[in-house]
Amino acid sequence: MKNYSKKKIIWIVVGITLGIGYVFSLFEKEEVTAAQPVIEMTQAQKDSVEKVHLEAEAKRKIDVQFSAWDGSHIKLERAIKKSMNDPSSYEHVETKYWTNGSGLIVATTFRGANAFGGKVIQTVKAEIDADGNIVKVYE
Repeated sequence: MKNYSKKKIIWIVVGITLGIGYVFSLFEKEEVTAAQPVIEMTQAQKDSVEKVHLEAEAKRKIDVQFSAWDGSHIKLERAIKKSMNDPSSYEHVETKYWTNGSGLIVATTFRGANAFGGKVIQTVKAEIDADGNIVKVYE
């Protein structure tokens, strides 16, 4: 084995340390921080943004009342089935709705068995409040 002087050993250790540090620095992520620009909005723009948010919230409140599977109004369908002679014969055909100030008017067309077992198609209209509850049924 070679005899290394203390000076050489120190330089080897320093070299190895610097080399390891360099390799690790290649894998470190650099944090880039960019100054976020400040956007000033006019009152009209703020009102417009607020209106868009309110409309989106209103649409979400309406959408959750309907089945994603067939588009039927969930609570109205339950009420219809509850009033049928044979609830297992219920087949959803179509559901339409209109907004009316405080809630919705929902019209559901469905097929089901009558008291004699024959299949009939019926449409039920109902007034629905903002929370999806049935206020009044029009048959």
